[in-house]
Amino acid sequence: MKLAFVTDNHFDEASRFEETIRVHDFIAEDAARRGCEGTLLGGDLYEGKSSIAERNAAVAWVLKMATIGPVVGVKGNHEIDGDLDVFNRLRGRHPIRIHSDPDVDRIGDVLIACVPWPRKASLIAKYGRLGLEESNAKATDYLRQDFRGLAEAMDAHGDAPRIALAHVMIDRATTDHDQPIVGADMAVSLEELGLLRAHFYACGHVHAQQAFRIGDADCIYGGAPKHCNWGEPGPKGYVVLNVEGGRVVGWERVATPATPMALVNATWSGPLGQDDGGQPRGFRDMKREASVSGAEVRVRYAVEVSDRAVASRAAEEYRAELLANGAVSVILEEEVIATTRARVPEITSALTIAEKLSTLWAARGEEIPAPARERLFTKVTALEEEARAAA
Repeated sequence: MKLAFVTDNHFDEASRFEETIRVHDFIAEDAARRGCEGTLLGGDLYEGKSSIAERNAAVAWVLKMATIGPVVGVKGNHEIDGDLDVFNRLRGRHPIRIHSDPDVDRIGDVLIACVPWPRKASLIAKYGRLGLEESNAKATDYLRQDFRGLAEAMDAHGDAPRIALAHVMIDRATTDHDQPIVGADMAVSLEELGLLRAHFYACGHVHAQQAFRIGDADCIYGGAPKHCNWGEPGPKGYVVLNVEGGRVVGWERVATPATPMALVNATWSGPLGQDDGGQPRGFRDMKREASVSGAEVRVRYAVEVSDRAVASRAAEEYRAELLANGAVSVILEEEVIATTRARVPEITSALTIAEKLSTLWAARGEEIPAPARERLFTKVTALEEEARAAA
């Protein structure tokens, strides 16, 4: 039996919605072509509270996956309570079940330990009024109890193949930029996941594809099927699991035709050409991927207020260059560098308050009557002397 594992779909009407639909249509067609007989959904079907358009698109795709076999999924950290209930009421060619609470499900002979995103507040609430330190420990203990309970429930079915389907933050997992994630709320260790005693661990939440080992079993992050953030390198895809003889005997990552999201960072340093030292000017400190062909591109550049007009024209020229080199689209994002200049620079060289006032009045073209000037100078001079004496 082959199973498709898809996670972190993020149907989001406000962000590259057509791209999301296109990529998921590819997955439905590709999984059917490969002979998959069921689908595992790893959570975060939505980006947040779903809109009508997002629900319609997600439902249409899930029904496509249900034509090839049953669909079993778990709730992620982005979904709100009750937003996934509609899927459990759908009438597809095969059953569709999305779990918001820990449970054991199955597709054919394959047992599935379903672990939705663990919420500390929900776990703590089961213990009543407790101190913060005690309640945090209790929440972790209760999560471990959930894992042990799911393992025991699967034990009742004998030697059937066992898959853990979880939306969790694995301690020390890395992001798309190879940065370890530490201190995450309700992070779980590989040892804690091992309490499920599964033959394979299919995990969602982190978009970067990566794999671990729990005893003799593989534990993977499926990764997102599309790019969700500017500059993340990828690759993007879904996973096909092969179950034979009561075990997961193999798995394969399948790349999706996801459009890259390239990010270019630069700082404007003046008109193109060379400065007095022979160094090139224009956009400096530029950092970009080797190729922008086939990518959506965001150019984010820093510029001082006085140079905005000329930098904007140069940025438009750079946009045209990127499009000519095969970029799908180019977004220009200007970041204005705040500069603070003294309204009257000469004031900084004046030593006394009386001198500073005289400089300011001169710069403004103000004529202060001599009697008023003398009275004010007498007072500020006395204050200066008093301050020096106190110091």
